[in-house]
Amino acid sequence: MRKRTAERPYDLLIVNGIVYNGLGVPGKPAAVAVKGDRVVKISPSIRPPVARRVIDARGMAVAPGFIDPHSHTDIELLINPKAESKIRQGVTTEIGGNCGFTYFPLSGECLHLKKSFLKDRFDIDLDWHDISGFFKRIERRGVALNYVTLLGHGSLRQEVLGTIDRSLPGTNSRGCGPLSAKTWKMGRSGCPQA
Repeated sequence: MRKRTAERPYDLLIVNGIVYNGLGVPGKPAAVAVKGDRVVKISPSIRPPVARRVIDARGMAVAPGFIDPHSHTDIELLINPKAESKIRQGVTTEIGGNCGFTYFPLSGECLHLKKSFLKDRFDIDLDWHDISGFFKRIERRGVALNYVTLLGHGSLRQEVLGTIDRSLPGTNSRGCGPLSAKTWKMGRSGCPQA
């Protein structure tokens, strides 16, 4: 006769921690149960405390992942897709494209300059020219966190005017609008303030 093993309803159970729910209210002692990649239960106690893995978080905070709204991790995700420095701090979502810089849109001289820089500095082959290609490259490489990007207004301006430092006359500013709209449709989430 085969011995019946106890059913393990959860993959992970975090017990004895102070849970902060991200809504700005004080933390409370609670247990958190996870099945697959989903939190399925948060309760003062979960009985029976049976899971494939149990973590005793006594004296520690338990919280949802943090969002870093101002990162410069854009190309670094291709260099280090594990993003350990962020993950170890609890950051699970990055918002890139800040301070006016992105690695898209790219063509002409800008494409050539950035292609040479990435190859020389990081041994990365730049094989995209727009946000869609950039996202595909990140997906192909795989990353450990969620990534959202803005459209760098400096990169947009450079795409329209090139690398020459001059004002953006009215006719050229019209070129920014359609290009900005195109990146919006391809998945960017906004444009940072200067």
